[in-house]
Amino acid sequence: MTNAIVRGSLSQVAKRDNKSIAEAFMDVDAIILVDVSGSMSMSDGTGKTRLERAKKELIRLQNEMSGKLAIVAFSDTVTFIPNGILPDEQSTTNLTSALRYAHSSDAIPDFGFIVISDGSPDNPSSALDMGRKFQNKIDTVYIGNENGSGKKFLQRLSEISGGQSMTKSAGQISNAVVALLGE
Repeated sequence: MTNAIVRGSLSQVAKRDNKSIAEAFMDVDAIILVDVSGSMSMSDGTGKTRLERAKKELIRLQNEMSGKLAIVAFSDTVTFIPNGILPDEQSTTNLTSALRYAHSSDAIPDFGFIVISDGSPDNPSSALDMGRKFQNKIDTVYIGNENGSGKKFLQRLSEISGGQSMTKSAGQISNAVVALLGE
């Protein structure tokens, strides 16, 4: 699976258009920050984990919005995913580092940032502090237990930057992202 590339991912578009990934990134409309921490292994009673369902939705989304999304996975580390294939669940949720990583693209006017998570970062106050540094809005998509505490955290993160927060099952992520980007 290491050589696999999702249709519509930055790697596939760069290869198709004979560009570098950096050149393909110039056409991106948004960075999608996806939580791949251990808590994403929960199933919420669906038989599939949050991450399994998120992976499927992100493949669909990249197909529909070819070359318009940069995917970044975060857990205890932050990884740019140009091939569009998310890794399996990993340990903790360092959202602060993920936001710091994405912040380098914040100087691009009207650029989109969307955090997809169950909203349980290691350090909520640090993540909110980093979120306050953004000029562009940060939208969030909460996927988790309807009564989970992460929902309120993600609402707060989007509010401090003027973004929107949506609650969706992992099977509705692509619809939420499209709505948030106004596509």
